[in-house]
Amino acid sequence: MKPSANTNIRTTLPLLPFPANSSRPTITTQRLVIHPLRESDLQSLYEIRSQPDVMRNSPRGTPDTDVSESKRVLGGYLAPKDGETFYFAIYLKSKDDDKMIGLGGCHRLSSMFGWPVVGYMIRREYWGLGMATEFLTAWLGLWGELERREVVIDVDARTLPVPIIPEQIVAWALADNVGSWRVMEKAGFEHLLTWKEADLRDPNVDAELKSYRYFV
Repeated sequence: MKPSANTNIRTTLPLLPFPANSSRPTITTQRLVIHPLRESDLQSLYEIRSQPDVMRNSPRGTPDTDVSESKRVLGGYLAPKDGETFYFAIYLKSKDDDKMIGLGGCHRLSSMFGWPVVGYMIRREYWGLGMATEFLTAWLGLWGELERREVVIDVDARTLPVPIIPEQIVAWALADNVGSWRVMEKAGFEHLLTWKEADLRDPNVDAELKSYRYFV
């Protein structure tokens, strides 16, 4: 992405550390049960991260080939690391299927734009059914209820609305990942920027990305 002027602003962000997984709520939506990640989610996580279509849209770009790779990822969301992230498992409410169908949340409190970033993964067989939108809408409700603190942070000047500077959370996806940015639009995000940069999956080619933001 082309360099941009940054500026210090006063805003609010969730109080750190984030609540421990053990104290986070489990919530239900029309079709989903959303709860904190746990060690027993490992096999389901591996199954999700071993799907080529899912991982094609990730910075890694390739599937996990061994459960130990998924275990390292999961460890970043479990105690004691849970105080640094706000990630949740996504299950179907139906009792007929007890597998995790996805996961998502805030994995980094400061992104390249200066604001927190949200992301998610959904099993390939559940794409196009509105599951990601249903999750993201519910998760944003949890995010908004977190206790806040006043902070001064350095943000990309292009993210600043005029004249008010409300708290934001950002996300981005490959420009050809139409399903993902439609999910964000349906959940209330607005398009922020589109740019090209070296593809993390193959630095020899450029990837076009679209970023979105949500005002908390």
